[in-house]
Amino acid sequence: MNIKENKLGLISHVSISGAIIKPHLELLKESLENHLKAGDLRILIDIKEAPLIDSAGLELLWDSLMNFRKAGGSLKLVNANTLIMDIFLATKMTNIFEIFTDQEKAYRSFL
Repeated sequence: MNIKENKLGLISHVSISGAIIKPHLELLKESLENHLKAGDLRILIDIKEAPLIDSAGLELLWDSLMNFRKAGGSLKLVNANTLIMDIFLATKMTNIFEIFTDQEKAYRSFL
């Protein structure tokens, strides 16, 4: 898994390439914890280049979402492929996460 990070105003954009699965989660966990510690409370995770997510990946995103919410922030997802959307639908995570198909709409949702 590779992670690219950049900022657009108050929004931190985290792009993931590679599967969001247990053997590769430490890098993502560290990145999200660092944003939280730094007070970067608006996180947009672009998963366009993530082909798959497993239960450990879902758990990490869930835990991170809860941590950001507790701190008064938010974590949103953009560009999920069909397989990942099916996984989010099957686990009813679409009721919990804001998932966007359009990056511009995702950015505007933070305003």
